[in-house]
Amino acid sequence: MKKFIETVDRPNREFNFRQGAFSKMIEDPGKKIFGAILYFGERWKIFLLHFRHIRGKDLNFKETYTNEGNVEVWEPMTVYRQSSTMARSVLTVLPAPNRIRLGDIAGYIKVLTKATNNP
Repeated sequence: MKKFIETVDRPNREFNFRQGAFSKMIEDPGKKIFGAILYFGERWKIFLLHFRHIRGKDLNFKETYTNEGNVEVWEPMTVYRQSSTMARSVLTVLPAPNRIRLGDIAGYIKVLTKATNNP
């Protein structure tokens, strides 16, 4: 993604930042995802933030509930806010058999968004 935006950078070219997909590619996502968030967020390249919580990496991962994966929710939310990305939409994904809890998670994300806007 970094090479793509550096090669064909356009002011209105943004993408869906899939946090779980990025986490799968990073050796220690709980510490290193923040660099990717800042890089793309500060350049206003994140159109839609897609929270997906995973445990593991590459082809050996499992979807988890919020705060049960490799990356806690509070820290990335504050980094998204620092990079001015919080003005964008926020989504989340739950493990397949439990999609009914999406409303609960949406409320949780909404509260975190408000909390990071008013530190």
